[in-house]
Amino acid sequence: MGATRNQKTDNDLAQLERLLTACADQTRMRILNMLADEGEISVWYLVEVLQTNQPKVSRHLAYLKRAGLVTDRKDGLRVYYRLASPLSVQAEKVLGCLHLCWQDAAEMQQDRMTLQMVLTAQPLAKLPVQAEVLGGQPMVVEVESQDSSEIQVELL
Repeated sequence: MGATRNQKTDNDLAQLERLLTACADQTRMRILNMLADEGEISVWYLVEVLQTNQPKVSRHLAYLKRAGLVTDRKDGLRVYYRLASPLSVQAEKVLGCLHLCWQDAAEMQQDRMTLQMVLTAQPLAKLPVQAEVLGGQPMVVEVESQDSSEIQVELL
């Protein structure tokens, strides 16, 4: 019976170590902060707020996913991330504690404000664009706005 309790304690400590290691990076903390506040966010929006490249953001998200902190959902070419649900009891406690600490951090507050600006008032030129060219025909560009309406522009 003692060996079982020691194994459980070792497993709990290993899980806690994974969680704390996943949270021990400024970029990952910033991502977790935004996901905790906003819910589900596209990788594209995280790239915009963090002002870094997509591969770097994706690597951090993959790390958080392996740690069981986030989950993803694909929608066409876009990938959306959110906090995993349900989180383990340890993960809930760790993230709850960190979230309280983040509330007053200036960089975290700035990220939240920047995310809101990106989500609500992004310029047309910065929207994700999907273009299709058919055998020398004019290019039709479809842009999807936040409210899911589509705008088509024909480029000659």
